[in-house]
Amino acid sequence: MAKENRSDHPAGKDVTSRRTERIILLVAAAINVIMASVTMFIYSPWFKDEGYAILGRAGRLADDMATVNGAATVAQSYGFLLLILGAVSFIVALRAMRPSTIVRGVQYWMIFCMVFSLATADWLSLIAYGLAFVTYVARNKTIRRISSSRR
Repeated sequence: MAKENRSDHPAGKDVTSRRTERIILLVAAAINVIMASVTMFIYSPWFKDEGYAILGRAGRLADDMATVNGAATVAQSYGFLLLILGAVSFIVALRAMRPSTIVRGVQYWMIFCMVFSLATADWLSLIAYGLAFVTYVARNKTIRRISSSRR
């Protein structure tokens, strides 16, 4: 039997496609955007209202009002960072992940997102970005093997 030429194999295009990584990265970006929206528009105002109510009942509203404002500002900032992370991940998934290409910046971005998710204990995003990263790196290895076999 003759050895089959892998570059002519019908699955050759599918092997170098970035569809799986793109979908996983889009899911991770959507998770970030949803969490940012919940944090900025639901959690932060609720926290501020409840903080004022609790301090008002305890008679300490005048003393600790700055603490409630500071914590609400931190929550708003975190939500804004999540929104930026999700938006950039959408852009990376749609523009930088081309079939048969290897972009180091995409790997660095996913590593940054994983570290950020780990630092903020966002386990769902950590898993999503981790899966996207592992799939991207594995596909890079396949693309390198195919391109070296064609030479």
